[in-house]
Amino acid sequence: MNKLVDIENNFITREISNVLKTYNSNKIKIRLLDGSYHTQSIGSEVLILTVYCNMSELGKALIDEAYIIDKPLKIYWYDKFYIGLIEDEPKWEVFVKGNNNKRMYFAEFNIVVDEEGSA
Repeated sequence: MNKLVDIENNFITREISNVLKTYNSNKIKIRLLDGSYHTQSIGSEVLILTVYCNMSELGKALIDEAYIIDKPLKIYWYDKFYIGLIEDEPKWEVFVKGNNNKRMYFAEFNIVVDEEGSA
C-alpha cells in the first residue's frame, strides 16, 4: 500500500501520484602529479514526490512541520520503503478534484534518502 507517514507513523496521505528515484551528485576530478586523473563522486539518492492532501486533514501541516524541523518522512511505495528529509521547501497549490468539487492541496518536493528497505 502506497502512503506517506512521518517517522512516528502519523499518517499524512495515500494520495501519491509519482515517486521518481534519482541521484544528486558532484564529480571532483583532480589531476595528479604523474599526469593521471583521480575522480571522486559525492552525492545522495533523491526521491521526487508528488503528493495530494485533503484540505480538512493535517497532511499539509505535517509535511510543513517535517521540513521546518528536519523531521524524517517515510514513504511506502509498492514493495519498498524510503526514509529521508525534505530537501527544499514544498510549494503548495490548491485544486479541485472530482464531481463533488473536493478541494485539495498539491505539492512536489524532493526527499534526500537516508534509508531504504523492503516493506
